[in-house]
Amino acid sequence: MARTGISQFDVEKAYKSLTSQGVNNPSIDAIRAELGNTGSKTTISKYLKDIKKTRTNGTLTEVKVSDAIGHLVSQLAARLNAEANKTIEDMEQAFDKERKSWNQEKSGLEESLSQATEQNKALSDNIHSLQAKLNTASRESEQLNTELQGIQSDLKELTAVCGQKDERIIDLEKSLQHSYDNLSHFRESAKEQRDQQERKHAEEVSGLRAEQRKLGQTIASQQSELTQLNRQNAELITEKRLLAKSQRELQNSLKALTEQVQSASTDREELLAQLDAITKENNELNTSVVQLEHEVEELKSPEKLAKKQEVAKSKRL
Repeated sequence: MARTGISQFDVEKAYKSLTSQGVNNPSIDAIRAELGNTGSKTTISKYLKDIKKTRTNGTLTEVKVSDAIGHLVSQLAARLNAEANKTIEDMEQAFDKERKSWNQEKSGLEESLSQATEQNKALSDNIHSLQAKLNTASRESEQLNTELQGIQSDLKELTAVCGQKDERIIDLEKSLQHSYDNLSHFRESAKEQRDQQERKHAEEVSGLRAEQRKLGQTIASQQSELTQLNRQNAELITEKRLLAKSQRELQNSLKALTEQVQSASTDREELLAQLDAITKENNELNTSVVQLEHEVEELKSPEKLAKKQEVAKSKRL
């Protein structure tokens, strides 16, 4: 780009000065040094070619106006040319800068779109995973509820059996008490009879002994029955203890299963809350992806890009 104040007149003047000093075919650097190291080499080269071409044709371009007016016109033309070149160069630089900015923005949007797509895919996989966990938790909860109902039914049956056993034990205890009462009665009767027999005559001793043997047999029979009742009572007490132990174990199992059901219900609610939050985030990301795709499509369209560039240029001008 030519600098302000350097014109073809100045170059031609420097060329004449060098040739008058005996320098044949002055170089671009020599002319620029003659001009005081000012001016663009490209501009000097252009004017030098025109000067040499004119000299080859045998005539130098005659200045038809005065040197002052020609110099002023040359300076004005050079300035206008420099300003025009400066304006064009500034516009080109602004356009290149804006184009680079748009390309960077386009790359950023494409990268954001790619990241959003990957994040959307990851969230979708997470949703599927959580849905699978939720289904598994629901199945486990249903299975635990089924087992709980079965245990409750078994517990109800065992409670009924325990009630029947308690009633049986009560009946046996009553029967045992009745046997004790009968034995006591027999013993009292025997004692009274023995007291009466002692006061009687010796001739009744043999009869009393016979009665005593009869009473002894009765007592032996009652004692045998009492022993059997005691044995049955002990067996029933042992069975009652086993049933009570089974009942306690079932109650502990029922409590543990109830806690598992409650924990499964809590996990299910937490999973549902996470699923809702992730679904909401996924919807927001889908909206962002649609917007990014729309912006990318606008950047890919040459007509829209050219329109944006024209608007930007008009604003700068």
